Amino acid sequence: MKLTKDSVIGLIGMLVGSILFLSTQRIRDWHLDRLGTSFFPKVSAILIVLCSLMILLSSLKKNTLITASDRENSLSVKIELGFYSYVFIFISLILYVIVLPILGFVISSTMLMLFIYLFIVKEISMQNLLSGLGFSVLSTFILWYLFTKQLYVILP
Repeated sequence: MKLTKDSVIGLIGMLVGSILFLSTQRIRDWHLDRLGTSFFPKVSAILIVLCSLMILLSSLKKNTLITASDRENSLSVKIELGFYSYVFIFISLILYVIVLPILGFVISSTMLMLFIYLFIVKEISMQNLLSGLGFSVLSTFILWYLFTKQLYVILP
């Protein structure tokens, strides 16, 4: 088994998340609210470990399932931008901030998540487009519900 950059990042993320979770055990709960003061740091550490585990598993799966013939037979468009990927994401965030007051949270957040999702997968195919659209709509709805209905934050 060959370790790739994604595998190393997944392992490091799991290590960092585990260290963060262990360090949250020392946080004293004041019991001023139902969740306690250590709830959000613990949840964040668990999410870091879970996301890192998903990165690690997807990199291991990618190494075993993709062969050279699969790459040649792919009918999708492949995007390789290198340094320009950072510029693209930065410009996308600037456009998001500009468009947010005009289109509102739901539409602009859905568009931003879809663009970044399609940029991350680096293959624009119908399957990636549909899964990205589903992911972005679901994520935006969850964020909207969490902030407006549970935390009573007014979104633009």
